[in-house]
Amino acid sequence: MPNFRLYGLVFTLLLWVNYTIAGGYQVNLQGIKQTGMGHTGVSLYQDASNLFFNPGSMSYGQSKIAVALGLNAVDARLIHYNPTVNKEFRNIPSLGTPFSLYYTHQLGKGFSAGLGIYTPFGSSLEYPEAWVGRYVLTDISLGTVYAQPTISYRYGPFGIGIGLMLGTGWLNYAQDLPISDNEGNTASVRLDAKSKAIGINIGAFVELQKDFIFGASYRSAHRYDVRDGFADFTVPQSAQEQLQDQTFSAGLWVPANAMFGLSYKPNAKLRFSGEINFTFWSVYDRLMIDFHKNSEVLQDVNEPREWRDSDAFRFGIEYQFKEWFIYRLGFSKDNTPVNRRYYGPETPDSDRRGYHTGASFRIKKKLAIDLAFQWVEPEQIEAIHEPSGFGGIYKGRAFVYSGGLSYEF
Repeated sequence: MPNFRLYGLVFTLLLWVNYTIAGGYQVNLQGIKQTGMGHTGVSLYQDASNLFFNPGSMSYGQSKIAVALGLNAVDARLIHYNPTVNKEFRNIPSLGTPFSLYYTHQLGKGFSAGLGIYTPFGSSLEYPEAWVGRYVLTDISLGTVYAQPTISYRYGPFGIGIGLMLGTGWLNYAQDLPISDNEGNTASVRLDAKSKAIGINIGAFVELQKDFIFGASYRSAHRYDVRDGFADFTVPQSAQEQLQDQTFSAGLWVPANAMFGLSYKPNAKLRFSGEINFTFWSVYDRLMIDFHKNSEVLQDVNEPREWRDSDAFRFGIEYQFKEWFIYRLGFSKDNTPVNRRYYGPETPDSDRRGYHTGASFRIKKKLAIDLAFQWVEPEQIEAIHEPSGFGGIYKGRAFVYSGGLSYEF
């Protein structure tokens, strides 16, 4: 039996990924209006989705009750060029569907409360059968859902708020193994894992002048710990002693985010917004996994990742053409945190630009349909996963189609 390491297994445990939307494994699709304006939202009050973008702005709503619902369809197209075989490999197309649902209630005397349910990490990725990287990854399906109860208080031009982020996530991940039976059937392994985590979301919202607003928010780092994940090995009988079905333990930090933004409304119809986001990815410096039954070919893993802190810049414009029609444009630039020395096809991340547009159509006095579209253009990157020696050139493109409803009464 060959002496090998299961590199693909250990890289994606609990990486609830959609690489096409934000650096690393973070998705920015928590509000339809904000997506149309380049993901800007920390210094704007748009609707009940402000519960996520800046809890401090939640008390600025003009209606007693507000509800916002959003659904996204993410079409990610990836290409890996492998110089060893001089061939390109494309992912099998599929749609990721992050969603969000928010409810806020103005309680009076400056106080408000609300609840948000959203999916900040989640997608699926599948490569064709027998592709060159099959010993790193064949397919991955993953998701998270967060519930965020939130309170907010406004005093004059100042607003503050805090929410508790309660996250749960799951992962199903598969790869082939470099051994086969007498009939030529390739061995494989599939991982299943679930975990929960808790963080906080705090924000401040300040009207510097009547039409000039500053916003800041901070989402804390939090850790997902897997204690009873399951590894299901499909291997020849000769390998079953070395590669037994078993449980495993692992953990992953979700990084903290700090956002600062300004918005300006020069007249009743036009509004500008810009912000900067800092994501503290350096918490992901190593990856460790504990298989509960080690053998000569299956050892515990303690490998460097050495991700770095990253930033993102976002800009948006909103113009109200009619009382019932608002149009939006935006641009975003996200810088990747990943280290090119420890790079894999599960998280093919690179610096990327996002081009955004969107609109709202008020169909009744209190009810509006919100639409947005985003074109994501990652930069081509050449990188390698040094521990396994697997590398190549990665490039891609993604399209995000978003729609939802917002209601205030």
